Amino acid sequence: MPIKQRALLAGITVFFLAVIALTFLYGPSQRSFNASPQVLLVETNEQIAKVFKTTGVKGRIAICFTRYLNALEGKDSKDLKVTENSMEKGIIRRVFHITPDSVWPEISNALSKRNGIRPIPEGYIGIFDNGRVYIMPLSRFSHIKEKALIIIEPKIWTQDELQQIANKLQTGKISSDLVVIIRGSEKEAKQFSQAISHH
Repeated sequence: MPIKQRALLAGITVFFLAVIALTFLYGPSQRSFNASPQVLLVETNEQIAKVFKTTGVKGRIAICFTRYLNALEGKDSKDLKVTENSMEKGIIRRVFHITPDSVWPEISNALSKRNGIRPIPEGYIGIFDNGRVYIMPLSRFSHIKEKALIIIEPKIWTQDELQQIANKLQTGKISSDLVVIIRGSEKEAKQFSQAISHH
């Protein structure tokens, strides 16, 4: 076999071995789920990190219904960068950051100027060392097959939008074993508790 063909074959073999290794590393056997579905209220992103540690979840998809993916980007917040830290620790491997449609033009404009972020039909994607981040407005987010960790900040959403998100849980378009509500109310916690009990 010519040297070039052997080199090509070796390259293909290495590629498939890497795919198999990553599948094992991030596959179902490496994912930990919450024992029973929970909805929790927290005041800071730092408390979310504690919730993740306490429940022992790992290797998961997170869906963040927030204005800022990491709270440090917010003008008035001193919270920790929970998603970034969680990806570094292997708790989260992929993030879907869902924003209100009303602020999407501003977010899209900012993302279009950032290095390492590229456009996709739904919005944008960032591929980092510890996982991927998909950013899109609520209207372009459809469903996720895998059971997800959900982080939601109710104050940035209208009541109609909150109902849309709850409906996705009730109809099975999103499945979750852990919903963490940032700076929310008991009423909102009850709404999402009812939503996750339907699937």
